[in-house]
This record gives sequence, structure tokens and C-alpha cells, in this order.
Amino acid sequence: MVSTTDRRDPTRFEPTLAAGSQALNEPEQRTLAAQMNTSHGSFELVMSPLLLAALGWWLDGRFGTRPWWTIGLGVFGLVGAVTKVLLDYRMKMAEVGRDAAERRLDRQAARDTRLAGAAARRAAETERLAGELAAAEQRSVLTAPADRAGRAAVAEARP
Repeated sequence: MVSTTDRRDPTRFEPTLAAGSQALNEPEQRTLAAQMNTSHGSFELVMSPLLLAALGWWLDGRFGTRPWWTIGLGVFGLVGAVTKVLLDYRMKMAEVGRDAAERRLDRQAARDTRLAGAAARRAAETERLAGELAAAEQRSVLTAPADRAGRAAVAEARP
């Protein structure tokens, strides 16, 4: 029973730390939870056939059919446990594949964004340089139209 002075939520599990131990940070807690979730496969692989074989043994003793129920339910438990472990494995691998594909698409999108930005900067720089080149050609003594006409007149005036 929770007293009225206790402000903790009774539905939330809050582990207490032993003397000298350190609290786990969020990523460590997630890793530990994932490891605990995956470790139950070995327990299921052993306990399912044993429990079903024990049930079969009881049924054999009850109906006098020794050892058929024991063998049948033990094999059924083993096949079921192996099937569950394989399905869990396939599901986890599909999840990992989806996560990898999502990360790959995110990297591709980031790369495309960087490339598009670089292309836009190159286009702006090319446009700026073309403008500077046009302005320099207009100011140039060698390419200015007025100077060419003046030089042509000077060249005609020379004997």
C-alpha cells in the first residue's frame, strides 16, 4: 500500500541501486533491455519441449500409452520453439534491413542536398565570373570597340 506522503507513481518500476553501483544512462538501458528481450530465446528453446514432454508423460501415465504422448509433445515443443526462434530471427533481420535502408536513404538525401547546394554555388560563381569577364572585356584597351576604331584611324593615317 502506498502512503499519501509517498509521491512516486506505484505503476512505474523504478529500480533502486545497490550500494556502490552506478545508474545506467538511457542508451545503456535500451541495450540492456534489448539483450534481455533476445536472451529469452534460449529459455524457450529448452523449456517448451521439456514442459510439453512432462505433460506428455503425465498423459501417458493417465491413458497408459507410454511413451507416445511424451515423444509427440516433446517433438512438438521442440519444433515450435525452433520455429519461433527462426521467425524471431527473420523478423529482427527484416527490421535491421529496413533500418539500414532508411539510413542509406537519409545519407543519399543528405548527399544529394550537399551536391545540389554545391552545384548552385558553382552556377552562381560561373555567372559572377562571366559578368566580371564581360565587364573586363568592355574596359579592356585591347578589346574596347572605341579603341579599335581609334587605332584603325591611326593606322590609316600613317604612311
